[in-house]
Amino acid sequence: MKKVKDFLWHDGMRVSELVESFGSLGYQAVELAEASKVVLKMKKSGAKVFLTFTSNMVTSGLRGFFAQLCKLKIPNILVTTSGAIEEDIMKSFGEDFEVINFNADDTALH
Repeated sequence: MKKVKDFLWHDGMRVSELVESFGSLGYQAVELAEASKVVLKMKKSGAKVFLTFTSNMVTSGLRGFFAQLCKLKIPNILVTTSGAIEEDIMKSFGEDFEVINFNADDTALH
């Protein structure tokens, strides 16, 4: 099974690298593209940027990306669910998360 990997943007990243990284994320890339347009519009107008996400987005490989956004001071306010704490604890103990098909065999997963 394919492992979920954190998405980390870097300066000079090629589009091919970006698209390739989508293969190890569990989210809808279309929504990320739309969100980037909204954030740019908000920043240009001086609005406060709220970054909100549910715990499943953290497990889906966006933990590192969210951390980068915070280091760059893009969001003014961060809101998440308490599930992210549990998944951070699991990750700190070395747990890996896997990208799988929704129709995966429950017995094999167990």
